[in-house]
Amino acid sequence: MHGYTRQLGIRRIKMERINYTLETVPLRSFHLRVLSYTIGGSLTDGYILGMIQFALIVYTADVGLTSVWQGLITSSPLMGVFVGCLIFGRLSDKIGRQKIYTLDFIAIVILSLLQFFADSASLLFTLRLLIGICIGAEYSIGPAIVAEFVPGRIREKMLSVVCMVWTIGYVIAAYIGAWLQTTGPESWKWMLSSSAVIALIVLLIRIGMPETPRWLIMNGKIDEARKVVEDKLGSDIDLEPTIEEIQNRKSAQKGQIKDLFIGGQGKKTAFAVIAMIIVDKFPRKQFTMFFMVVALVPLLILALWSGAPAWIIVICFAVHVLGNQSFGTVTAYIYPTEVFPTEIRTTGAGFCSAVSRIFACFGTFAMPIIIEHLGISVALIGMAVILAIAVVVTKVWAPETNNVSIDEL
Repeated sequence: MHGYTRQLGIRRIKMERINYTLETVPLRSFHLRVLSYTIGGSLTDGYILGMIQFALIVYTADVGLTSVWQGLITSSPLMGVFVGCLIFGRLSDKIGRQKIYTLDFIAIVILSLLQFFADSASLLFTLRLLIGICIGAEYSIGPAIVAEFVPGRIREKMLSVVCMVWTIGYVIAAYIGAWLQTTGPESWKWMLSSSAVIALIVLLIRIGMPETPRWLIMNGKIDEARKVVEDKLGSDIDLEPTIEEIQNRKSAQKGQIKDLFIGGQGKKTAFAVIAMIIVDKFPRKQFTMFFMVVALVPLLILALWSGAPAWIIVICFAVHVLGNQSFGTVTAYIYPTEVFPTEIRTTGAGFCSAVSRIFACFGTFAMPIIIEHLGISVALIGMAVILAIAVVVTKVWAPETNNVSIDEL
């Protein structure tokens, strides 16, 4: 009798200690570690895409490139991202986030080092295409991992940091690239291969990264999910609400591209794709629409005011960048990881990123042609029209995900 009473007492103490769910747990050190895993990928991505602008100048002089090869090499990572997002987004929903999350950076380290020996245009194009495929995996998986570990009230802030760090990586590449340009005709070798250093650091940081509990629950590995939560986030978290929400969802099958267009997911997918093409106090939907308009207005001003003084051009450009970066944070990182359920989250995020890369490649080639034949005003008006369409699409199709559990969407 005494033993039974003691067991009841222990059970009662354990129950009293369980105060949180995955969506209500306060910020803990492991949440910051998860953020560090993902911002490392974003930093590397920005660095790789930024460095080519400087390396290509020296590379062209040293190796000799036609304008066609320059365009192909510049856009090759975007082509790779398209492929990587489609393949690894879906694959991650099937086999898990953690495996691909580590393997893609092993590949980036190796491919970055191989760029040191890329003395032909075709080889450099191939290597950067493969690097782009790895970056595509990162686009699909990184933000999804943050979304699946981090509670809703701080998810937007953390994903905003991920977006911001991409810009930091790009700026770092600009400073290092400008300095290395002065070191000699073969400085392109060090510029391009230098991304291996950053990628290696990120890879080492990611060692020991666990699988996300939501993916484990979705795939019936509930005991493993409990262990991950207890080891990494603490023993005071009740997983039952998350388990119940995930298991009760009708769409309990593995992620497939077709699942993105079935039932209520169709409008969510259409919104996320269109929003990404034009790329926690404020509701996501209103925030996105507001900053789309902020980005749109300066384009119209510059398009209609052909003789605008330099200071007006600078202000308009700064306001446009502010708006674009602000709504881009939501459409590129936050919405895609929140509007899709766990079983197709990285499939959906990957699909949206992949489609956006198609239009990014198109814009890279088409914009100079449009400006040359139709003028800068037509190009700016065209961009403003696309943003206007995005505002309408957001108003009609975008769900409101602020303060909503990602297991309920």
